[in-house]
Amino acid sequence: MNKTYKYIGLLFQQRPEAVSTIQFVAAAEDIKEWGGVPSKSASYMKGFQRALIGPHKDEISEFFETDSQNISPTSVVVAFKPKAVTIEKIPDLESLMPAGSQATPVILTISTPDEASATITELARHAVESLRGSFKDVGNGDIEDEEEENEDEDENIEGNDITPDNSDDSGGEDNHDESDAEEESGISLGTSHLKKFITNLENPDWVKSRTEEDEIKFRSFLTDILKPATIVDGQHRSTGAAFLEQKIPFSVVGLIDAEWKEEVFQFVVINQRARPIQSEFLSAIISSSLSNSDIQSLTARLDQAGVDLLSTKIMDLVHANPLSPFSQMIDFKIKDASGKLKYSGMLTLAKRFRKLSTHEKNTKFKPFFKQVFFDLTPGSTYNEKRASWNDGDWFKYFCLFWNSVKTHFIAKEYKELWEPGTNLLKIVTLQEIQNLFLQWLFTRREMLASTEHFTTLTNDFLKNLLGKFFKETWKLTSLQSDTGRKYLRESLSNALSSPDYKNNDALFTGVTKKSGR
Repeated sequence: MNKTYKYIGLLFQQRPEAVSTIQFVAAAEDIKEWGGVPSKSASYMKGFQRALIGPHKDEISEFFETDSQNISPTSVVVAFKPKAVTIEKIPDLESLMPAGSQATPVILTISTPDEASATITELARHAVESLRGSFKDVGNGDIEDEEEENEDEDENIEGNDITPDNSDDSGGEDNHDESDAEEESGISLGTSHLKKFITNLENPDWVKSRTEEDEIKFRSFLTDILKPATIVDGQHRSTGAAFLEQKIPFSVVGLIDAEWKEEVFQFVVINQRARPIQSEFLSAIISSSLSNSDIQSLTARLDQAGVDLLSTKIMDLVHANPLSPFSQMIDFKIKDASGKLKYSGMLTLAKRFRKLSTHEKNTKFKPFFKQVFFDLTPGSTYNEKRASWNDGDWFKYFCLFWNSVKTHFIAKEYKELWEPGTNLLKIVTLQEIQNLFLQWLFTRREMLASTEHFTTLTNDFLKNLLGKFFKETWKLTSLQSDTGRKYLRESLSNALSSPDYKNNDALFTGVTKKSGR
């Protein structure tokens, strides 16, 4: 049997084209019953909320319990799904409102579905119906590249766009000639994540194939999706207060008939303004909680709110596309996820490849691109070809290069090197190998005849670099400093150029204060 909740509230609209808003008072226990918290985790990427932090929730419970004078005057923000509530005007109260009032007194009625007895398969089916209602057009949208690049501006000075990482631990569309299968492989931002999740929910075997502990989490996640409202802000306050079972009332601001994309947008803006969301988690929210059409429709608003969509698109490619050698290896700060490569460092790696940027000042994008990649990039003019490169053609060569690096060591029985924590997969190592390769390619000024030609050049570049270079102990510390990078680059350069390299320079011997090396 459905549960029904009724509240008297004030209905108003802040902006002519915005959703309507209602303000009312509800007990914390009520909010918990009809308000869902779809937390994002590695298994359930559609959610956008950060996972509930137990200690923070407990602190709030203690805050209310310790002193009866303690209150939380800030409103809990919720978003009601389309047609999830009914609203009736109260004529008697409306007549009492002062002249010029912009709020209308109403009765808000919320009904919650009784899912307690539903099987996990039934919950999944109901969730599919709800999701398909939210995402009617999971299509092939695109994000316009708004990055402005001044070709005469020197962006290649050593370290000027490399995110500092004081620890030595690592821790677009395809081009027009790619196959349809690859177009469906996850390159399109947002689409594949949602399609995959809905497809999984439609598969009874996937729904049932989980441990008892995971089924409890899964049931909770599905139940949250199906609740009539989503808690956009205030999950810890309302949950902590509900735990005490004292019917503590909260001021609630509710968005009426809010579509999913509006819920996500409000969460991002509220939390980005108050306590900034980590870049990696924000990127995961945008790429996997919204469809492409949602992202397109929100682009201007997200940009105005300071959300970097270009970085989101780039990291979705690097992490989610199966063609990427770094697929599922990036740390997005998501609960239960296995990725360990640091987001900021990997974003820098990808962005610098996209810009054809190296450690040398003389490496400019335009001459590099025109002398090496120009003939193979779709388009008739330089501007068209550069647009194709920025839209995703760069990613094809990024994957070709790093897959060649990966294959190079696996073929020589050093498979274990392609694991986070090894010297090879330190962020600084990846960045300096790419620096050296791109500089080597730029110096050759050899126009590519085919992707096979690019792979041949890559293998030629790597031929002298042996697994033992990364297996032996590196005694040099502070590799992320300018000096550390210089020594690492020097050692890599020596190893790449000499088949007789002995691992006997500063990287392996350390640097003494007396000699400086």
